[in-house]
Amino acid sequence: MAKDITQLVPDIKSRLKDFKKRVESVRELHAIGIVLVRRIRTRTLLGYGVEQTGASRSPLDPLSPNYKKWRSKNRKDLGSKARPNKSNLTLTGEMLKSLYAQGTQGRITIAARGVTNQKKITWNETPYGNKPARVFLNLSDNDLKVIEEHFYRILRDTLL
Repeated sequence: MAKDITQLVPDIKSRLKDFKKRVESVRELHAIGIVLVRRIRTRTLLGYGVEQTGASRSPLDPLSPNYKKWRSKNRKDLGSKARPNKSNLTLTGEMLKSLYAQGTQGRITIAARGVTNQKKITWNETPYGNKPARVFLNLSDNDLKVIEEHFYRILRDTLL
């Protein structure tokens, strides 16, 4: 014999509908997106990327010796977070600063403002000749846990 559990918990259908509405809301998705952008910036500045979504972070490939020399000679042109020998995708810092999150109905988008910064991302994440891909915009296993925990909090708050 089957038992309809919706009779056991008052208003469960209504509460679940509220949960669905809240997790798909632009406000919630934008809030998660902002957290993810901060995590991506911090991780990248520390010199880490994520090869594929759900993987652990890993060090970005090192800079070539010639590029390190160029950066050392042109130190005055480097952004405040850039170091001549560190691979953290910050020549000027503009690309990472341009990252933003947008929440739309049921979706989070993380992108860069401006065509130049979008081209920088493509260039960094694409291997070319001896230049390795330095993939950094994927979400790590820890980033996915942050999203999961956020949704669990919403579910708990909605059902209790």
